[in-house]
Amino acid sequence: MGSGMALWFWIGVAFVSWGLASFFGKLVAPYFGAPYLVWVRSIITVVLLLPLVWAQRHNSISITPTWQTWALVFLVTAFTASAVIGFYNGLRLGDASLVTPASGTYPVLTAILAVIFLGEQITFTRAMGIFFAVLGIVFLTR
Repeated sequence: MGSGMALWFWIGVAFVSWGLASFFGKLVAPYFGAPYLVWVRSIITVVLLLPLVWAQRHNSISITPTWQTWALVFLVTAFTASAVIGFYNGLRLGDASLVTPASGTYPVLTAILAVIFLGEQITFTRAMGIFFAVLGIVFLTR
């Protein structure tokens, strides 16, 4: 599979997985507090990923992470936990048809930060995509 095909394959996996996770999250959110649900989900994730990590232990990058890398991993983890807690609280309080698309606009912030801090370029087409993502949320909230 070429790198372009592989990219779209993994985007498809993420699309289907996030969609199903949001749907089932809406069903289970009323039964748990958000922090507890994130904790349980994290434990299950570790159990599910252990065989994959074990199988790929020899394919890992052999570079030893620096303390800065570990600090970034901590930030990623803290923001992910915060995002998922916010998401599950949103699902508990609101409609999945609003909460999921609205919380799914986080790539807009990522794109803006990538341009400012990583020097990435935004094409006109991508800028229009960002614009329409924001516009879509405006329509969803009406």
